[in-house]
Amino acid sequence: MKATYLNSRIPLGKVEATVGSMLKKRAADFSRQVVLKERKGDGEYFGLRWADFFARIRSVGSSLLALGIKKGDRVAVYSKNTEEMLVWELAVMGIGALSVPIFAGYYPPQVDFILEHSEARMILVHDEAQLRKVLDAPHQRHLTKIVLVNDVKDFVDDDRVIPFDQLLEAQDTTSYEKATLAVRYQDPCLVMYTSGTTGTPKGVILTHHNLLS
Repeated sequence: MKATYLNSRIPLGKVEATVGSMLKKRAADFSRQVVLKERKGDGEYFGLRWADFFARIRSVGSSLLALGIKKGDRVAVYSKNTEEMLVWELAVMGIGALSVPIFAGYYPPQVDFILEHSEARMILVHDEAQLRKVLDAPHQRHLTKIVLVNDVKDFVDDDRVIPFDQLLEAQDTTSYEKATLAVRYQDPCLVMYTSGTTGTPKGVILTHHNLLS
């Protein structure tokens, strides 16, 4: 059978222009509806409504801007799937920076390679074990901040390490709103690294339109 391919010029239909504009519209349309549920330590699920979810994204985005992150910067995340990970990634993309997810099971050599190759300026880590791996990676020295989801531990003697909750304290989110308006659909927003089974991992760059289409 002869293979047939869709013409790449065929329009995909109306999609939101950017991740930031999509989030703002969803929060307005579904403000009181639950966007995600996460199981906490005691096994009970807790839901997060769109309005609160978007408020956290705006706060984190504003805090990242205040810490010096700007459009086009690469910002890594090395974490298991959590609410904080999702808020972080969407905040990064919303302000025009590029999210660089790192597989949660990687060891320091793989983490170091991606930090070097991506030239990431910041990273979010979930727990003490992942924090130690990042601190063992030589190229972590280029990171301006290392954000830890759990409480910062006593053993950490590095003033770059700050708690994630600190990023939720932004009172003025005007900077986030302005940054999202400067983002265009063709702008890159994600660097997805391959597993590296046939060599070193390759960073695949995806745009806002890639994701939203």
